[in-house]
Amino acid sequence: MINAKRSIEACAAFYGDDSKDMKNYLLEGEKAALAINNRGPISFDAQGNLAASIRNAYSENASS
Repeated sequence: MINAKRSIEACAAFYGDDSKDMKNYLLEGEKAALAINNRGPISFDAQGNLAASIRNAYSENASS
């Protein structure tokens, strides 16, 4: 797994007085992303469409 800590800190630094809040927001987003089944390479079906397993995982985890 990629350690995004440095990237998150660098991005948050651009938000000045709000950098702490932005860092927390980004860390929570990373935590949420790691909690869902979204790992693995991209794959396609025989017709060239995005694999059903990927579409289904998106539908299950997409915000309304």
